[in-house]
Amino acid sequence: MGGEVTSWDPWSHSDARALSVKGDRDVRALGLEIRAWLYTGECDSVGGKLAGIAVRTGASVAVQAQLGEVLVSSTVKDLVAGCGLSFRDRGWRSLKGIPGDWRLFAVEH
Repeated sequence: MGGEVTSWDPWSHSDARALSVKGDRDVRALGLEIRAWLYTGECDSVGGKLAGIAVRTGASVAVQAQLGEVLVSSTVKDLVAGCGLSFRDRGWRSLKGIPGDWRLFAVEH
């Protein structure tokens, strides 16, 4: 199992839409299943790699995702309001190494 972290600056609605569609169409056409997450926050660059609380939070959200699912926090859901995506409530979750409980949502295709 591998992983990839990508950042956008500035983050936009079109990025959220592109990732949700890509996970559903392009990857499945290859016979692969992915689990993906979208999170927003400040990142640090350490040795050319993204690091910091936003990356740790995102990784903890990713672990909660089912195969073939794009999972987001309520923060992301609120930020992309009006962009045409719909969401399924996945409930409140504890995220490893991150304080508090977080409400998560699956992006509907």
